[in-house]
Amino acid sequence: MLARQLRRLWWVLAMYAIGGALYVVVSSWNPGTLRTFLTGVWYNDSFRLAAILPVVALPVAILGAEWLLWRLRAGLELAREWAAGTKRLGRLAASAAPRWQGITAIVVSLVILVMGVGSQGGTLSSVQDRIHEVFTLDANSMLVDSDERALLQQVPGIVPAGDTIVANPLMGGSLVYALEDRRTVAPHVFGDRNPTEAMVLNHWDEAAYNSRVCPAIKELRAYWALDFGDKTVIPSDDPFVGLNDLATDSAPGVKLVAEVGHARLFRVNCP
Repeated sequence: MLARQLRRLWWVLAMYAIGGALYVVVSSWNPGTLRTFLTGVWYNDSFRLAAILPVVALPVAILGAEWLLWRLRAGLELAREWAAGTKRLGRLAASAAPRWQGITAIVVSLVILVMGVGSQGGTLSSVQDRIHEVFTLDANSMLVDSDERALLQQVPGIVPAGDTIVANPLMGGSLVYALEDRRTVAPHVFGDRNPTEAMVLNHWDEAAYNSRVCPAIKELRAYWALDFGDKTVIPSDDPFVGLNDLATDSAPGVKLVAEVGHARLFRVNCP
């Protein structure tokens, strides 16, 4: 139907083609400059693109359903005529093409119905179980576990609204921005950092003896840091090394201000 009305509905096909093409790029190409140029940072992830594909696929599906309904109607009319035996063979032959399209539509509809019913178990059930496993909040949750979430809930009562928190996004600490409305130096894993941000992210735990760190901390008001252990949400070399001494309790000049299980919140003193 889209091909027959391309001049009027080209934009529907274009949206679908662009969405599908970007999904293929992110799913099949290795990370690199061209892939990032095409998708940016946020959509350089196949799961995020898959989540928006229904938006561009829905118009195509609606047009297809409309075509099926019209063809189905033609097929039902043909079946009724055959059953009544009131139409001559010549008239049936003259309208054979659209009516056979109707029969085709009936067959296609039945196939779609059978596939839809059949897909409700097996793989779909496994996907549902996997989604439940991934998004369940417990002691083993990947991005933020129950201890970390409990500590994040305490943050608004401890950290002033104008201050900034240093946290490792690979370990879920940057969600303090989304969940508790407190700014963080690195709200996401990727992206360029200015020199002041890089100084804090790489050397925050050296504030007591590195003279370059406290001026950067004061500029950003980044007096606070979250330590969520060493479990990262994705396998990666940790680029945020300024909190490493917190994990080993070897950073001087910092004070533990809150703790829930393994999750801890620190404050640094900068004169």
